[in-house]
Amino acid sequence: MSGRRCPRGNALRANIEEAAADRRSAVGTVVVIGTIDGAGIDVLTRRGLMVRQVHGARAGDQPRLVVDAGAQIVRPAAVGDATIAAARRLKVVARYGGGGDNIDVAALSARGIPLATVGDANAVPVAEHAFALLLAVAKRIPDLDRLLRAGGWSIRN
Repeated sequence: MSGRRCPRGNALRANIEEAAADRRSAVGTVVVIGTIDGAGIDVLTRRGLMVRQVHGARAGDQPRLVVDAGAQIVRPAAVGDATIAAARRLKVVARYGGGGDNIDVAALSARGIPLATVGDANAVPVAEHAFALLLAVAKRIPDLDRLLRAGGWSIRN
Protein backbone atom coordinates (compact mmCIF):
# COMPACT_ATOMS: atom_id res chain seq x y z
CA MET A 1 0.00 0.00 0.00
CA SER A 2 1.28 3.49 -0.79
CA GLY A 3 0.57 5.11 2.57
CA ARG A 4 -2.19 7.33 1.15
CA ARG A 5 -5.45 7.30 2.98
CA CYS A 6 -8.56 6.06 1.35
CA PRO A 7 -10.99 8.95 0.69
CA ARG A 8 -13.84 6.68 1.67
CA GLY A 9 -12.09 5.97 5.01
CA ASN A 10 -11.77 9.71 5.62
CA ALA A 11 -15.48 10.16 4.98
CA LEU A 12 -16.32 7.32 7.35
CA ARG A 13 -14.02 8.78 10.01
CA ALA A 14 -15.67 12.20 9.55
CA ASN A 15 -19.14 10.64 9.92
CA ILE A 16 -18.08 8.86 13.11
CA GLU A 17 -16.59 12.05 14.55
CA GLU A 18 -19.71 14.01 13.59
CA ALA A 19 -21.97 11.43 15.26
CA ALA A 20 -19.81 11.56 18.41
CA ALA A 21 -20.00 15.37 18.41
CA ASP A 22 -23.80 15.16 18.05
CA ARG A 23 -23.98 12.85 21.06
CA ARG A 24 -21.75 15.18 23.09
CA SER A 25 -23.83 18.22 22.18
CA ALA A 26 -27.02 16.30 23.00
CA VAL A 27 -25.63 15.54 26.47
CA GLY A 28 -23.61 18.73 26.91
CA THR A 29 -23.35 18.99 30.68
CA VAL A 30 -22.78 16.06 33.00
CA VAL A 31 -23.74 16.75 36.60
CA VAL A 32 -22.01 14.51 39.12
CA ILE A 33 -24.08 14.28 42.28
CA GLY A 34 -21.50 13.19 44.83
CA THR A 35 -17.85 12.62 43.99
CA ILE A 36 -15.97 10.50 41.52
CA ASP A 37 -12.25 10.14 40.97
CA GLY A 38 -10.47 12.81 38.95
CA ALA A 39 -9.60 10.22 36.30
CA GLY A 40 -13.32 9.78 35.63
CA ILE A 41 -13.76 13.53 35.26
CA ASP A 42 -10.79 13.60 32.85
CA VAL A 43 -12.37 10.90 30.66
CA LEU A 44 -15.54 12.95 30.35
CA THR A 45 -13.84 16.29 29.69
CA ARG A 46 -11.51 14.78 27.08
CA ARG A 47 -14.65 13.78 25.20
CA GLY A 48 -15.81 17.37 25.13
CA LEU A 49 -18.34 17.18 27.94
CA MET A 50 -18.69 19.89 30.54
CA VAL A 51 -18.65 18.35 34.02
CA ARG A 52 -20.02 19.93 37.17
CA GLN A 53 -19.63 18.18 40.51
CA VAL A 54 -22.22 18.79 43.20
CA HIS A 55 -21.00 17.86 46.67
CA GLY A 56 -23.30 17.47 49.65
CA ALA A 57 -26.42 18.92 48.04
CA ARG A 58 -29.63 18.25 49.92
CA ALA A 59 -32.48 16.63 48.00
CA GLY A 60 -34.36 19.96 47.98
CA ASP A 61 -31.41 21.75 46.35
CA GLN A 62 -30.82 19.19 43.59
CA PRO A 63 -33.52 20.32 41.11
CA ARG A 64 -32.00 23.78 40.59
CA LEU A 65 -28.51 22.28 40.22
CA VAL A 66 -29.41 19.89 37.38
CA VAL A 67 -31.58 22.08 35.13
CA ASP A 68 -29.03 22.06 32.28
CA ALA A 69 -27.87 18.45 32.78
CA GLY A 70 -27.96 16.12 29.81
CA ALA A 71 -26.54 13.35 31.99
CA GLN A 72 -26.25 12.70 35.70
CA ILE A 73 -23.73 10.53 37.49
CA VAL A 74 -24.96 9.64 40.95
CA ARG A 75 -22.76 8.33 43.74
CA PRO A 76 -24.45 7.88 47.13
CA ALA A 77 -27.12 10.58 46.83
CA ALA A 78 -30.80 9.92 46.32
CA VAL A 79 -32.36 11.31 43.15
CA GLY A 80 -36.09 11.84 43.33
CA ASP A 81 -38.77 12.74 40.82
CA ALA A 82 -38.36 16.51 41.40
CA THR A 83 -34.68 16.33 40.40
CA ILE A 84 -35.47 14.21 37.34
CA ALA A 85 -38.32 16.52 36.28
CA ALA A 86 -36.12 19.62 36.64
CA ALA A 87 -33.47 18.25 34.27
CA ARG A 88 -35.34 18.94 31.02
CA ARG A 89 -32.42 17.88 28.78
CA LEU A 90 -31.69 14.67 30.69
CA LYS A 91 -30.75 11.73 28.44
CA VAL A 92 -29.22 9.24 30.91
CA VAL A 93 -28.56 8.69 34.61
CA ALA A 94 -25.56 6.60 35.61
CA ARG A 95 -25.42 5.11 39.10
CA TYR A 96 -21.79 4.90 40.18
CA GLY A 97 -22.31 1.73 42.16
CA GLY A 98 -24.67 -1.19 42.19
CA GLY A 99 -28.44 -1.01 42.05
CA GLY A 100 -30.84 1.84 41.65
CA ASP A 101 -32.58 1.85 45.02
CA ASN A 102 -31.67 5.52 45.62
CA ILE A 103 -33.06 6.68 42.26
CA ASP A 104 -36.69 7.18 41.28
CA VAL A 105 -36.69 4.61 38.48
CA ALA A 106 -40.42 5.13 37.80
CA ALA A 107 -39.78 8.83 37.06
CA LEU A 108 -36.94 7.91 34.70
CA SER A 109 -39.06 5.27 32.96
CA ALA A 110 -41.93 7.72 32.51
CA ARG A 111 -39.59 9.97 30.51
CA GLY A 112 -37.84 7.11 28.69
CA ILE A 113 -34.51 7.85 30.36
CA PRO A 114 -32.22 4.86 30.90
CA LEU A 115 -30.49 4.12 34.20
CA ALA A 116 -26.98 2.72 33.82
CA THR A 117 -25.35 0.82 36.69
CA VAL A 118 -22.12 -1.10 37.11
CA GLY A 119 -24.04 -4.37 37.19
CA ASP A 120 -22.16 -7.17 38.89
CA ALA A 121 -18.79 -5.39 38.83
CA ASN A 122 -18.58 -5.61 42.63
CA ALA A 123 -19.78 -9.23 42.90
CA VAL A 124 -16.33 -10.78 43.44
CA PRO A 125 -15.15 -8.27 46.09
CA VAL A 126 -18.48 -8.64 47.93
CA ALA A 127 -18.14 -12.44 47.89
CA GLU A 128 -14.52 -12.20 49.10
CA HIS A 129 -15.58 -9.91 51.92
CA ALA A 130 -18.40 -12.27 52.91
CA PHE A 131 -15.91 -15.16 53.18
CA ALA A 132 -13.48 -13.01 55.15
CA LEU A 133 -16.27 -12.22 57.62
CA LEU A 134 -17.19 -15.91 57.87
CA LEU A 135 -13.58 -16.81 58.63
CA ALA A 136 -13.31 -13.99 61.17
CA VAL A 137 -16.35 -15.31 63.03
CA ALA A 138 -15.27 -18.96 62.78
CA LYS A 139 -11.80 -18.18 64.15
CA ARG A 140 -13.08 -15.63 66.72
CA ILE A 141 -10.74 -12.99 65.32
CA PRO A 142 -12.62 -9.95 66.75
CA ASP A 143 -12.68 -11.51 70.24
CA LEU A 144 -9.03 -12.53 70.13
CA ASP A 145 -7.99 -9.15 68.74
CA ARG A 146 -9.77 -7.36 71.58
CA LEU A 147 -8.18 -9.72 74.14
CA LEU A 148 -4.66 -9.26 72.79
CA ARG A 149 -5.01 -5.47 72.62
CA ALA A 150 -6.04 -5.54 76.29
CA GLY A 151 -2.81 -7.37 77.15
CA GLY A 152 -4.24 -10.87 77.39
CA TRP A 153 -1.24 -12.64 75.93
CA SER A 154 -1.92 -15.73 78.05
CA ILE A 155 -4.42 -16.84 75.39
CA ARG A 156 -1.47 -18.40 73.58
CA ASN A 157 -0.80 -20.85 76.45
